Amino acid sequence: MSAIIYRKSIICTAFYPFNNRSVNSSMEAIKNLQNVQKVYLDVSINKTPNEVIDILKEEPDVLILTGEAGSRDYVSIEYVAINHYHATIPDNDGVVITNSKIKEDGNLAYFSNIDVYELCDHLQKLGFNIRVSLSAGSYICNLSYYVALNYVNEHKLKTKVIFVHFPIIENDNEEIMKNIVSFLS
Repeated sequence: MSAIIYRKSIICTAFYPFNNRSVNSSMEAIKNLQNVQKVYLDVSINKTPNEVIDILKEEPDVLILTGEAGSRDYVSIEYVAINHYHATIPDNDGVVITNSKIKEDGNLAYFSNIDVYELCDHLQKLGFNIRVSLSAGSYICNLSYYVALNYVNEHKLKTKVIFVHFPIIENDNEEIMKNIVSFLS
């Protein structure tokens, strides 16, 4: 009798470049990952929510959303997504929306359903400059994270969801992503 080996389905997302930049660190971080499905998201308040929901309709075991946090010099594992959108720059469609809810009747916040502290500890022990963050911001990254966690909760999916912010192009970004995927596999 042969054993059945179950491999988790993992989807990793990254964002296209935005704000007149030619590259996005999240794209660089996931581009060479193996054994995962990679999806590139628009930087768009109107398109991104539907793109995230379409991914979750596939009911992956794990969804690793990634983005770029240009003001940080370390990788951040985001613990919480808030029901708030506030853009200080236009998205790639030229849209700027300030001080609004993502979902009018939605929860104020959702927390990752992955133990982000355990993951962070694991990566720090491997020597990576990484921290748990309590703010995914209020732009498209937080929007995608909130939409994902809201959808998982409303539809009672078993999908584990996490968001990882990368600083602007760092040499370790790709290696960190490989270790995150390995840890969550």
